Amino acid sequence: MVKTQYAFCKICKKDVDKPIKKQMDSMEKNIWVIVILATLGFALIPFLIYRGMINKKQFCPKCLTKLKFSEKALEKPKKKKKPSTPKEKVLEKIKKEEEPEEAEEMEEKPKKRKPTKAKGEEEEEEIIKICPYCGQKLKKPKGLKTCPYCKSALKF
Repeated sequence: MVKTQYAFCKICKKDVDKPIKKQMDSMEKNIWVIVILATLGFALIPFLIYRGMINKKQFCPKCLTKLKFSEKALEKPKKKKKPSTPKEKVLEKIKKEEEPEEAEEMEEKPKKRKPTKAKGEEEEEEIIKICPYCGQKLKKPKGLKTCPYCKSALKF
């Protein structure tokens, strides 16, 4: 019966599907070439045995560190789709900023009502808009013609 072993890289913190052999540095290559030429090609047989059977695939292809083998597989995290367009990047940034605020609102107690102002006093409402190019929050965007963060022209 064949035992299935799963390879895990400690540096990348991922399961590795296809481990690789350790790459030979230039000094090792030079020594093998000199030995093969000096023995008129007879050292080619030990070289092939060494590279084929003794030198096993046990290194990570990305970081070239030795892998840890086990019989149980590590759960692979689900891959998130990366935003491909600038607009998707802005929308993703806005979602990340809004999530902590929603959590805080749920934890907070209901707020008391503010006293109403007299008729003569004007209410200053802070209108918060979001720049469609960089996703930054803009306070009082009525007087702005360009975004102070990304310097793009705004249309409100």
